[in-house]
Amino acid sequence: MDGNVSPVFVAILGKRTFMNNYTTNPISTVAQVQLQPEYMRLPKPGTRDPVFGLPRTVLNELILPCSANKGHPPVRSVVLRKRGARTGIRLIDLDSLRAYLDKHVEGTYSVQSSCEEPAC
Repeated sequence: MDGNVSPVFVAILGKRTFMNNYTTNPISTVAQVQLQPEYMRLPKPGTRDPVFGLPRTVLNELILPCSANKGHPPVRSVVLRKRGARTGIRLIDLDSLRAYLDKHVEGTYSVQSSCEEPAC
């Protein structure tokens, strides 16, 4: 058959008539939802995280108890490790990190501007 088939194809076979719906239009899909991950792996040394672009040292200060956060990390993280293992995989809770960053946004990024001149 040709690639330009009409939307409705009628085939007449003897005394019977069959209606078949053929189309060359692409199949529409349901709108895809972008899923956001819940956790992010701590980036390798010397690299930045792919979500926010923060370096590993800043993330460590936010997720590990240290003098910079007075022993109380403001961002939640978990470690996945096998029983008895000394090392594991550190995962950062992205909702906790987002909430921390939102709380510390400077006022210069507000939606309304106090400038009345059109050149601003």
